[in-house]
Amino acid sequence: MIKILVFITFFTLLSASEFSAMNEACDRGVSTACYELGTIFNGEEGIKPNPEKAEYYLKKACELDHDKACKVLETLQDTLTKS
Repeated sequence: MIKILVFITFFTLLSASEFSAMNEACDRGVSTACYELGTIFNGEEGIKPNPEKAEYYLKKACELDHDKACKVLETLQDTLTKS
C-alpha cells in the first residue's frame, strides 16, 4: 500500500474540511496526518489543548512508526501522569 503524505497549511484554526481530510488520512494509516492532528490537539496552532485527543492521535502515529510522535506522546503522558 502506498502511503500518501498530506501537507496542509494551518492557520490559527483548523477548518472542518481540513480536519476531515487529515482525519481520513490518519484513518487510512498516514502517520504524518495522525502526528499533525496529535500536535494540534496538544495545544499548537491556536487550538485549546485536548489531551485525550492529542494522546489518541499521537498513539496512533506512534503505532504507525512515526518516531517523533512517540517522543511527543511520551512527554504528553509524563505530563498527564504528573497532573
